[in-house]
Amino acid sequence: MTPERWKKLATLFAAARQCPAENHTAFLDQACADDPEMRAELESLLQPHVDADDFLEQPAIRLLGLRQTREASSSERRQPGSLD
Repeated sequence: MTPERWKKLATLFAAARQCPAENHTAFLDQACADDPEMRAELESLLQPHVDADDFLEQPAIRLLGLRQTREASSSERRQPGSLD
């Protein structure tokens, strides 16, 4: 890839990261209409960021299902009047 294409890729990537993930397709349609190779490269760069953003939207303990399991087991062990 030429330095000019790297610069364009970096500029488009930065711009795409500024818009919400649900707008990426429209952004790429406009920005890469005549360059399917650039679009494919941008899509491959953006996808891990979209996945990471989705991952961070929920607490990890909820993703693992541990919270519900832990709450259920601790409520079974509690005795009336206990502090834990």
